[in-house]
Amino acid sequence: MAYLLTGLLRIHDTESFERYRTAVGATLNAYSGTVKSRGTVDGFFWDELGCGDFQATVTLEFPDKASAHAWATGPEYAQLLDVRQQAMSLTLFGAESA
Repeated sequence: MAYLLTGLLRIHDTESFERYRTAVGATLNAYSGTVKSRGTVDGFFWDELGCGDFQATVTLEFPDKASAHAWATGPEYAQLLDVRQQAMSLTLFGAESA
């Protein structure tokens, strides 16, 4: 069963965000991860949890939770943390795909 990571992104610097966005895909390869979807937020139907202050979303797919965790804590992704911090604030959560 696939494991999905969903990110809610609040973008602070568009130039840094573009550098991050173009580099992050390559960090997924070693962990069998893929970008399943990307999108910009154009409105809310409900926001009962108060998450409304974000502009973009991303969904990543991994074969299992262990692979997702290994990617998120791995050396390839660690190299992007400085540019990510400049680019955006990120909430990232995981869920098993049904």
